[in-house]
Amino acid sequence: MKLSLRQLLVIPFVLQIVIAVGITGFFSYRNGQKAVHELATQLHEEISTRIELALRTYLNRAHLVNETNKNALTPDFISLTDFTRLKQFFLSQVNSFSPIDYIAWGSEKGEYIGVRRINDQQFNLEIVQNSTQDWFHIYSLNKTGEQGKLLKRLPNYDPRRRPWYQAATQAKTGIWTPIYLWFYHSTLAIDAVLPIYDSEGRLLGVLDTAFYLSEIGDFLQSVKIGKSGQSFIMERSGLLVASSSVKNPFLIKEGKPERIKAVEINDILIRETAKNLQNQVTSFDSIQDSISLDFKAGDERYIVKVFPFSDPRGIDWLICIVVPERDFMNLIIYNTKVTLFLCLLALIIATILGIITAHIITDPIIKLSQASQAITKGELDQKIEINRKDELGILAQSFNQMAMQLKTVFEKLEVRVQERTAELQEAKAAIEKSNKELEDRVDQRTSELSLALEHLKKTQAELLKREEKLKFDAFHDSLTALKNRNWLLNRLQHLIQKTKVENHYLYAILFLDLDRFKVINDSLGHLVGDELLKSVAHRLTTVVKLKNTVARLGGDEFIILLENITDLTEATDVAQQIIEQIKQPFYIYKNQIFTGVSIGITISSIGYSQAEEVIRDADIAMYQAKRLGKGCYQVLTPAMQVPAVQRLQLENQLREALIRQEFLLYYQPIISLETGMLVGFEALIRWDHPLKTRINPSEFIPLAEETGLIQAIDLWVLKEACNQICRWNQQFQNLPPLSMSINLSPVDLKQINLVENFQQVLEVNSLGNWILKLEITETCFLETLTFEQDLIKQLQAIGIQLCIDDFGTGYSSLSRLHSFPLCTLKIDRSFVSQIQSKIEGAEIIHTIITLAHSLGMDVVAEGIETNIQLEKLEELGCNYGQGYLISKPLDHLKATEFLTRVFYQ
Repeated sequence: MKLSLRQLLVIPFVLQIVIAVGITGFFSYRNGQKAVHELATQLHEEISTRIELALRTYLNRAHLVNETNKNALTPDFISLTDFTRLKQFFLSQVNSFSPIDYIAWGSEKGEYIGVRRINDQQFNLEIVQNSTQDWFHIYSLNKTGEQGKLLKRLPNYDPRRRPWYQAATQAKTGIWTPIYLWFYHSTLAIDAVLPIYDSEGRLLGVLDTAFYLSEIGDFLQSVKIGKSGQSFIMERSGLLVASSSVKNPFLIKEGKPERIKAVEINDILIRETAKNLQNQVTSFDSIQDSISLDFKAGDERYIVKVFPFSDPRGIDWLICIVVPERDFMNLIIYNTKVTLFLCLLALIIATILGIITAHIITDPIIKLSQASQAITKGELDQKIEINRKDELGILAQSFNQMAMQLKTVFEKLEVRVQERTAELQEAKAAIEKSNKELEDRVDQRTSELSLALEHLKKTQAELLKREEKLKFDAFHDSLTALKNRNWLLNRLQHLIQKTKVENHYLYAILFLDLDRFKVINDSLGHLVGDELLKSVAHRLTTVVKLKNTVARLGGDEFIILLENITDLTEATDVAQQIIEQIKQPFYIYKNQIFTGVSIGITISSIGYSQAEEVIRDADIAMYQAKRLGKGCYQVLTPAMQVPAVQRLQLENQLREALIRQEFLLYYQPIISLETGMLVGFEALIRWDHPLKTRINPSEFIPLAEETGLIQAIDLWVLKEACNQICRWNQQFQNLPPLSMSINLSPVDLKQINLVENFQQVLEVNSLGNWILKLEITETCFLETLTFEQDLIKQLQAIGIQLCIDDFGTGYSSLSRLHSFPLCTLKIDRSFVSQIQSKIEGAEIIHTIITLAHSLGMDVVAEGIETNIQLEKLEELGCNYGQGYLISKPLDHLKATEFLTRVFYQ
């Protein structure tokens, strides 16, 4: 049957709509059924994951508290017999770790102390302090630790007879106690217990952290499972642990608590779920993986998922999640009906619109078709009357114009066809010639491109190899091919972020430093030292498992990164294996070499936010191992962190002190022992700390030298001393020639621009007739300046004199200093203090003075505190002196008064 254009437009359109509606309705219903099961499975998986994560977080927190308390209960931090400190420490732990509400300690002597949370402001202190009088006292306790009135007093309490204490001593490790009813029959509880032993393996007592199972019940109630789903947890025995519907799963019968089995509870949903589960499996103990089941209770169908949950410290529970099918089906059925109604309505509307549209489109097309058929028959004078301004109207006008011009075109076309035929013949010949030339050029270009492509592939391969080598070099040590510091920092930062998401995830860092490596390197040469480092790296990789990493920080320092460990014992076992392996001899270039290793260990449970902090703490523990005799390992403790943190705080404060200008200069007068007249001052720096009052140089100068801040400090001292000289020159007219002595750190002698910096200060400050002297310690002078003759000459050239300070402490002789142009020698105060009379303790000083004068140097005695010392030094020919007998160091105001009193009164 032949269909018209209008039918061809409408019928397929309607058929498409009908098919779409049918398919939509069919799949909507089928997908609704399938979605129920998928949604239930997805909901079970999501809820079980949340419950398991919450359980592990709650349960691990109790054992984490015990481990934290174990690390703190050391003689260096908190004594086990100091019950006042224990009370404060347990109170802080209860405040810090929620939802832990009870922490206790029972000793092998029968003593006991515990802190229990009543609410966020009130606590109870439970104590048995005298083992000979086993009375159990309960006191009220506020949030700050102040002890209140006695609440209760119970006789005959001995923690050693308690089930939790005996369970811990029998297991000899951290475990969970069985579930029991808490005080006053209020809730079920379970205890995390940990036995504590001394260094000789003797039992000291047991740490106890209680965890209320009502916390789990509260959490289960907060988890939304569809509209009316429930969850509960039971032991393998069938006893109920917690549920989302029952607050306390136990009964009180005849004054005694009795736990409830899931198959006997009044809650019908929990009871029927437990019964159907019991009918499906042989016993609850046989459930090792998650299982699914469904059952009908009344007219309702329920979907159930059961997941086993276990803990290595003794917990073995089953998590059950049950959801009514109606929670999913009602919405799906409603959505299916709405979808089918909307599809049917769309079909009706689309059919009507299709008919109208087909009529509008086909009417002018039919007229155009009829006129076109007339033109094909030779009737070129065709005109279509369509009064429309849309595309069809424009098409009709264009058709009319085309018909009018078509006749004229046909007449001219015959003439031009003949002309074009001749032109085409000529063009054909030219095209054939051009095609031949083009083919030749294409062949040539193809050959060139093939060569270029081959060269490009080789270049790309070389670039890939270089890129891979650059990536390898960026994260690997060039000597041992181990991972380097950059890789380690990136990996540690990744693990730090991971521990914030996965609270139970643990990793550990072992910081290794070879013993006696410098001796081996210096005695056998760097080539042997490098081979030794390679051999050590090889042994370390044989000890460490594939999931862990060996890295080299530099020198003889290595790092072992242990990932996804279960506890600290795993790290200490690896450390002991490494120590045993490194003890074995190395054979390098026919040399038998023995060395050892010191190891510091830190674990992620301490809590880190930056990768550098992890390496820093492991380094602290390693140095503790070296101090204990090397060849051993040490685990980081809070006692180790304190000095390092204090040192870091002091370093930061020292940097801020430069910015805030907290330093002061004091001036100690130096007099001539012959005339008693003032000859100069020694500038002494002091730190006016805002919290610690005034700090002596001996406390912060070594740290400044180590961190490199000493250069800025010494330059500040020079500038301040020169500024003070300028102020005195303006205040006092015609002062006699005086000297200003300034101590110079050995670190400054390594500055390339030392002389330039000093010269700039002297150019800004005019010293007049003052003499500037730099004091350098004897040990520093002999070790550092042996090859610095040019530096001394440059300092002399700008008018600076050099003095040797603390002479006698470096065990050198004056004869070794004859080649250095020194002007002054200062005798150390330790020799001056030995002068007890005019006869005793002067032999060494007499020798020093005699030899110094023979080399043309003046002598200054430091630390003069008695008249006997002053008279004896004058008798021995000592030129100058300073000390508390003459004057203590003075600030700039008192030093100005001293100058006024000496020269102008």
